[in-house]
Amino acid sequence: MSEPEYIPDAIPGFDVWRDDSEADMWRGRHRESGRTVSAENWELLVWRAYEVRILISITNVREVLDGRAGS
Repeated sequence: MSEPEYIPDAIPGFDVWRDDSEADMWRGRHRESGRTVSAENWELLVWRAYEVRILISITNVREVLDGRAGS
């Protein structure tokens, strides 16, 4: 089994690597939230990372509107 191939700064805000141990999957972890994404190909990984960033932005806005930010 080979070690994962890390690709620093491939997607802003994410640690990205190619994991050959599980059917050649691409994986990414959002640095601030720790959320992880995986995909069978690079393009899908980029799209899923984009979705995570949108979800985090929406969550942050909700917290600000609810007055929970910085608590």
